[in-house]
Amino acid sequence: MKILIAAGSYYNKNIPKFTKNKTGLGMMIKDILDYSSKHNDVYFLSKVITKKHIVKTCWSSYTILQHTILDIIFSIKPKDFLEASKMFFRYSQPIYKRLKFFYYFIDKGVIRNKISSLNPDLVHIHGISYSTLSYIEICNELSVPYILTLHGVVGTNESLNIPFFEKNIERTVLRMCQQNNIPVTMVSSGCKKDVIYNYSLKGENISVILNGTNTEHNNEDYNEILYKKYEKYFNSNKKIITVVGNIYDGKNQLQIVEAWEKLNENEKNEIVIFFIGNVLDDGKLASRINELKANYNLIICGFIENNNLNIFYNNANLNVVASNSEGFGLSIIEAYSYGVPTAIFYDLDAVEDLYDKDSMIKIEKRTTEALSEGIFEGVRKVWDKEHIKKHGQKFSLDEMSKNYQLLYERVGKIHD
Repeated sequence: MKILIAAGSYYNKNIPKFTKNKTGLGMMIKDILDYSSKHNDVYFLSKVITKKHIVKTCWSSYTILQHTILDIIFSIKPKDFLEASKMFFRYSQPIYKRLKFFYYFIDKGVIRNKISSLNPDLVHIHGISYSTLSYIEICNELSVPYILTLHGVVGTNESLNIPFFEKNIERTVLRMCQQNNIPVTMVSSGCKKDVIYNYSLKGENISVILNGTNTEHNNEDYNEILYKKYEKYFNSNKKIITVVGNIYDGKNQLQIVEAWEKLNENEKNEIVIFFIGNVLDDGKLASRINELKANYNLIICGFIENNNLNIFYNNANLNVVASNSEGFGLSIIEAYSYGVPTAIFYDLDAVEDLYDKDSMIKIEKRTTEALSEGIFEGVRKVWDKEHIKKHGQKFSLDEMSKNYQLLYERVGKIHD
């Protein structure tokens, strides 16, 4: 099948234009592209201005379609420009946000031309934004089947500082998909329940396809320079905790610091916590760690490439997820694949799908005291690493890819 995958997020360390999106979503889109190319002729279209790239995978390759300023200029239709201009002046938002809306609408011509010339069997749209509306409109216009995947829910998330009219796009698109029986997939059961309840949906067109991770770690290389940087911690008798995810308020790393601070002195000295991710919090986490004079026990590593996380997971006793919201939580299944358990707040969306009493500690209250107790229980408990690895096998990239492929083929047959 010829598949066009459309997404705003994508990370590839080998292509300079795509090195900025160091997020779990950006890396997940790359994995979906890699694994989809195993059975399909795959193309990728992003909002990023880029030349054409052929990306080699273990099995084949996929094509990142050219998307240039000239493409946009020569593809603009008067009605798209008029719509973009209306959006620019409609809302009293900062100029950079209005320019973003303007770009989404004038880019519609490029989307139309790419889909028309490519003539894919299926378009797989990831995430919901104004560009999603463009993809849906054009797919309908050209009679090209499409499916939609949500990697999290933003419209009901009060912790996200997003204007109401942007959040409302999610409700609009999901109701449109329900009305037209368009397949929608969610990355967790919690996400599905959230949109069904809050958007008054029936949910008959919504299924759950869990994210996946690499679960085979035989013969993995170590980055020796990185390992030596942290070797003294790994070779100590300390209990190692990983907290993986970009560092900002939404991931709630500060509460983990406060939970550590509530332990007694012996317990605190027994633990080293590695905060791994892009630092996007204006130094708040570092400032608090400095205040506590805890730089030996609480370490901000910054962004670490996925293929180097093995250094930390292979030496970890516990993984902790304390996010305010989380559509899935890739670090949970990454940790599982190395036999590392996770302590996590009970109300995050993927807990229902990923829970196993011998692999996860559910923290039943969102208090610092409960988090502190969960962390201490996690590092003191004797875990069966092989059991955790076996549980983690359910969340492989192969399994995720198989489920998407079955959906591609089912939707493709309906439209034949």
